[in-house]
Amino acid sequence: MEEKDIFGTIILRTTHMHIFGSLLQEVFLDIEAFFTTLRKGDDSMLLLIRFDADADIIDIPQFVIAIAESYQTQFLEWLCNKDNHHAYWHYINGEKWGLCYRSDAFVEWLNAFHLATSSEKAKTMETYVNEWDVNLPVLYF
Repeated sequence: MEEKDIFGTIILRTTHMHIFGSLLQEVFLDIEAFFTTLRKGDDSMLLLIRFDADADIIDIPQFVIAIAESYQTQFLEWLCNKDNHHAYWHYINGEKWGLCYRSDAFVEWLNAFHLATSSEKAKTMETYVNEWDVNLPVLYF
């Protein structure tokens, strides 16, 4: 005899559990494959820095990934602050008029302000790339 729930739906306990277990196993394998793809070493991961026409790929400590967008906001505030003296300003007639930067500026800032006391450092791996792994986490600049 078929077992039904309160809505009259036939309950197939063993079949559902088998399907659910298989799907769950597939999801875990996909997650594991995703992080294996992103993992550069034991303690670092690749991050895509997207610009208008192309991108750079940087290698950063894993713990930075979770708060990368917050770091990006802090970096841009620092970068655009005219009181800060850095190599990314474009000068006209001795005045700061604009910025010219790539991922190396973000890497330099991360290492100086957030990874200064860490043994793990960020580094630029590739610049001006036009094709990349679509599974990489991305920051848009």
